Parts: sequence; C-alpha cells; structure tokens
Amino acid sequence: MDELSTYIRAIHQRNPSLTVRSQDTAKNSYQDGDIEVNKVETLFTFDNGVVLCYSVERDDASLDSSNGVNQLVCEECWISYEVIDGAEQVIRPRRKIFYNACQEKFYIKLLMGR
Repeated sequence: MDELSTYIRAIHQRNPSLTVRSQDTAKNSYQDGDIEVNKVETLFTFDNGVVLCYSVERDDASLDSSNGVNQLVCEECWISYEVIDGAEQVIRPRRKIFYNACQEKFYIKLLMGR
C-alpha cells in the first residue's frame, strides 16, 4: 500500500523515488450568487501510471477592495489532492483536503521533515 503523502511529496519535488511524467492544468471560473469562484485543476501523471488531481478553488469574497487579500488572515480556499487512477495500486487515503493555504503549507512542511 502506498500513501497519498508519497505522491504529494513528489509533486513538490521532494521524493526522488517518483517522477512526474506529465502535468496538465485547466482553469475556469463561475458565479455563485454575487461571488466569483476561480478553480485551477492540475492532473499529475507519475512514471508508475498513477494519476493525481490537485485542485485549488478561491473566491473573491475574501478580497479587500482597497489592498487585495488581507495579509493578517490566512485566505480561505479549498485545496484537494485526489487519486484519479491508482494504476492498480492501493493508495490511502484517496483524498486529502485543506480549507486554507496555511493548512496545506504546514502539512507540506511536516512531510518534508520525513
């Protein structure tokens, strides 16, 4: 069994045993009432055939009209890493979700300490 964290480390170029063979990024946006939501999805294909989707959604509700994002508060966003194709391997968990970039940064910092 592989851990999802192994693939997340490889995406952030910290796992020499796995190589990202290709990546494809798609961007889109949509309206949710008065709020514009921007979504970026990147599909990573690894040399062992595993495909992982890295998705980041942000909305414009957290922007301050005078100076952009408030630097004192971690911006709310939705970040996920999800196994799309396990290439006949058992990868656990299948999905990891964060609700702001600070959570993700802390998690990655912990992974890099391994």
